[in-house]
Amino acid sequence: MVTKGFEKCLYVFSMEKWEGLSAKLVEVAFSDVAAQSFKRDFFPNASECGLDKQGRIPIPQWLRDYINVEKETVIIGMMDRVEIWSKEGKDAYDNEQSGRNREETLARLAELGI
Repeated sequence: MVTKGFEKCLYVFSMEKWEGLSAKLVEVAFSDVAAQSFKRDFFPNASECGLDKQGRIPIPQWLRDYINVEKETVIIGMMDRVEIWSKEGKDAYDNEQSGRNREETLARLAELGI
C-alpha cells in the first residue's frame, strides 16, 4: 500500500503492516478529533500498488504529483515502511532539519531509552 506521508513523501507499507495499522486505528474513539482527521487524510489517499513484471511499484500519477517528482527519487527504508521522496524534496527537508532540531530530537530519543 502506498499513501501520502508526512513531510511531502510517500509511505509504502506491506499489506501485513497496513492491515495491522488499520486494525489499530479502527479502535480509536470517534471522539478523538485528531485521530479522525488523520484517518480522513491517511486512508483515502492510499493506493494498492503491486509489483509490475520488472519488480517495480507503479505509483499512480496523483501520488507522484503530491511529492513533486521531477526526475529523481530517493527511497529510504524506515523499519516498518519505505519512504519515497523526490530528490529535491528530500534535499530541502535535509537542509531544513540540519542541526535545527537535532539536539532536541536526540534528547527526546534518549528519554525513551533509544
